[in-house]
Amino acid sequence: MICKKCGKFVEDGARFCEECGAKTDVDDILVDKTKAALDEAAEKADKLRKETRSEADRLIDEALDSANRAKKAADDALNEGVNAVDETVPPNGIPMPAPSAPVMNGSDTFGNPAPPPFYDEPEEEAPQPDESSKDYGEKKTKVGAGRIIGAGIITVIALLLLILLSIMFCMKLGISGNIVKNRVEKMSITSVLDGQLDGKPVYDDIYGSLAFSDLTNGSASRSDFREYLAKTDLLGFAAEKAAAYTDYMMNGNIADPSVSNNDITAFFEGNSGVDKEVFGYELKIADYNKLRSQLEKNKVEENLSLDKWSRTVGFSLDNLSYLFSFITLGIILALILVLLIWIAVIVDKRGKHLMGAYGNIFMWSGIIVFTIGAVIIAGGAIAYMLTGEAVFYIGSNVLLPFALFAVATGALEFILGSLFKRIRRAIRRKEKRNKAVEKALAANS
Repeated sequence: MICKKCGKFVEDGARFCEECGAKTDVDDILVDKTKAALDEAAEKADKLRKETRSEADRLIDEALDSANRAKKAADDALNEGVNAVDETVPPNGIPMPAPSAPVMNGSDTFGNPAPPPFYDEPEEEAPQPDESSKDYGEKKTKVGAGRIIGAGIITVIALLLLILLSIMFCMKLGISGNIVKNRVEKMSITSVLDGQLDGKPVYDDIYGSLAFSDLTNGSASRSDFREYLAKTDLLGFAAEKAAAYTDYMMNGNIADPSVSNNDITAFFEGNSGVDKEVFGYELKIADYNKLRSQLEKNKVEENLSLDKWSRTVGFSLDNLSYLFSFITLGIILALILVLLIWIAVIVDKRGKHLMGAYGNIFMWSGIIVFTIGAVIIAGGAIAYMLTGEAVFYIGSNVLLPFALFAVATGALEFILGSLFKRIRRAIRRKEKRNKAVEKALAANS
């Protein structure tokens, strides 16, 4: 064989030229030879079929002629027998017994059906199923549009439940009393005091609402009050109270932790040495009573009450512990599993549709949960830098563990959904290859 590109000799059967590396025509030659062999085999089979059919027709014609001759001989014998019987009938009309002659026209002498003649045409042999076309019990049927729509509706419901389960699970792991306490204690007291609240710094808002200048007889200025709060254990006090609120709502195993006026007054009493250091004035019992009255006037205790929060949201916050319990999480997980099985039943376990539905559920849930975590991590910090609001600084710090769990959970679900999508694409590619092979075989047959 000669290479078409460089003209060098190439061994028969080689796919590429050893000299220049060009691809040879060996594949095309093999295809042509195979097609020619198939055509020749088909021609021989057709010729043999025609010869076999002609021989069968000849044999059938000979058998029919023999049968007709035998039938004519039987009819002649029957007529002779009838004549003989007529001759033996006496005048009184009672027939005498006579030897019976065999009857060949379909029944014997006693009326029993005769056996089928030897010249009946043979029954045509039933076609045998093609072994290559067996699907071994699974009949591939096209999934109807109604089933696809039904599976889509179930997919959306499963997606929403999975998002809810993922967020609740991340909150269960990332928001607890100890975690919140540690996060609050690690915050910067300066950032907290200087953060904006209702259009002014936090320390200034507290200073005005407590009328702290009057309590100290004008000894405490605003800047002095900021320094005073920075030297107190304000973050420790806030961390303990925040942890109590969190444990109550997440676990529900403690008493109502609502902060009272006495708790706030006790905080100032516990830092009695700091006031003398900063203000040069030591708060007395009368001053603490004035502080308690000022807190009552501003309804601080009522504003920090869980009972008021419950009335505001229209839902008892102590029931949140049931919502975040592992029993509730298990029930939601069981519902999701049931819906996944339901989807498999609706689409008749067809891998292409099944993997597509599972892929959409896990991929979109992962994207949404991951986005929530990323927004809390990055969005809170960016919002605090742009606005200076203390709530963004405190929220981003306290919710950081939850956000990290959300990012990790979302990434895991996204990867799982991508695997389902990849399997679906592989199934579709396989179906396309099978259809192409069937089409090619049909064209060559």
